[in-house]
Amino acid sequence: MKKVLLYSACVMLSACQIFGASIPDFLTKETEEELSSKGIQAQYFYKKTVFSVPSSVIFGQTKATIQGSAEKTLKTFNEVLKNANRPVQILCYVNQEKTSARAIANRRGNAISNFLRVHGLDVDKISYKGIISEDTKDMIEFVIQQ
Repeated sequence: MKKVLLYSACVMLSACQIFGASIPDFLTKETEEELSSKGIQAQYFYKKTVFSVPSSVIFGQTKATIQGSAEKTLKTFNEVLKNANRPVQILCYVNQEKTSARAIANRRGNAISNFLRVHGLDVDKISYKGIISEDTKDMIEFVIQQ
């Protein structure tokens, strides 16, 4: 398992170098490892960084209320976003099969956005969008432009 993870990390790092993307300066290795241990995946592209978070890490099923256990994770994200000092778009994906999917997706985006604002992130740097998708499981993406 460790060999596969190491190989994947090397391939990702090589791809970043080939395509001009690199691990951003606002993200420490320790923070990246902390987020990874919670099932949060970071992807580095040429002009943006995307953190993918399963919705269950932050919300209960079909809920839009942040779970108490998610506050530490969101506070870690808040510090990453403050260090980045760049606009962030929060994309909240909800599987179309659920009732009131659009409302849930938008309420989740609003809840995360409000949490980050309350904890000191600049209001002008945050936007969110609820997305209904048949192809994706419920998830949240934090997209940081570079």
